[in-house]
Amino acid sequence: MSGNSWLNMGQQCQQCHINVLPHKQRPLKKPDGLNVSDPSKEHPQDLCQKCKQLGHFCGLRLKW
Repeated sequence: MSGNSWLNMGQQCQQCHINVLPHKQRPLKKPDGLNVSDPSKEHPQDLCQKCKQLGHFCGLRLKW
């Protein structure tokens, strides 16, 4: 499960290390009415196919 996935891009499984495409995607629901994702959780760039393709972080960087 991932809160950040891209169409036709996979993420490597943390346990078996196989690249897996998302089988279902939907907009991320914001917990308790928050309007940003949890900044304390790091995006696993080493597992993300989009990050690997771009050569850098694939998402938005939030400034606090």
